[in-house]
Amino acid sequence: MLRDALLFKDVFQHLASCDSSYTYLPSEDEWSHASDLCQFLKVFYDATNLFSTTKQVTANLVFEEIVSIYHHLYRHRGASNEHIRALACKMQEKFDKYFKGYNILFAIVAIMDPRFKLSYLKYLLGNLDKPDAIVKCEIIESTLHELYAEYRNMYEDSDTCNMGRANASTSTMIAMEEYKSVSRYGFKAYVNSVSPVVVHTDLDKYLLDPMEEISPTIEFNILSWWKANESKYKILARMARDVLAILVSTVASESAFSTSRRIINDYRCSTTPENVESLICTQSWIRDASNLCESSHDAEHLDNDEC
Repeated sequence: MLRDALLFKDVFQHLASCDSSYTYLPSEDEWSHASDLCQFLKVFYDATNLFSTTKQVTANLVFEEIVSIYHHLYRHRGASNEHIRALACKMQEKFDKYFKGYNILFAIVAIMDPRFKLSYLKYLLGNLDKPDAIVKCEIIESTLHELYAEYRNMYEDSDTCNMGRANASTSTMIAMEEYKSVSRYGFKAYVNSVSPVVVHTDLDKYLLDPMEEISPTIEFNILSWWKANESKYKILARMARDVLAILVSTVASESAFSTSRRIINDYRCSTTPENVESLICTQSWIRDASNLCESSHDAEHLDNDEC
């Protein structure tokens, strides 16, 4: 609304000059304040539109948007406009409150983006919460490996294991033939020159591989990337397919900025666990108090009937 009103600033001024009954023309200071407020809110408007998208993957962009909002609020806490400054401080308090209970799954999804991986997530967490960044990174990395272990148990192909045994047997036969064809001295030199081979899982290989360098001008399709690399990361690709399908929000962008009545249900609720516990306890206490009053009233009524 502010954006559209600013576009028609001259129209409002023309209306005031033509219609004497129009007395709601904003002053220059009000127009300036509206312009500052529009620029301040644009970051949140863009993030809301991104999170409300349902026809493309956006879960991998959540943490990057959170960092962008954090820095935006931090910069405007020292804004020259006192209204913007007060608004940024209040929003910063709410941001800090809700970020403490962030969804760890969105952090895992960010790692599934080959442009980011674990290093970039550590960098983002370091910017957001330096004192607890290391602890949070350890929790996220541990959860990531636990989730991968579950997928590995579900989808690890027994044929792959058999193929590995066949390859091992073939390698052993080749080694024996080589052993027969070389001298004892040559064989010892050969063994000493061979370094031990460390076998990594799909997840280990993915994290160790270099991050994808993609130009900002090129539109990156993360699902196409995982489909193209499915043969390289067989189990991890299944995991990425599932976690990337998670919707960031079920709230439409127009509903996020609506002033109509809020509806809270099982699928749309931002209440913290502490507040939920308080509400449940309060409801239980009120219900018990009501039952106690009803019981007392029934007992008194019964005594009067007996008399």
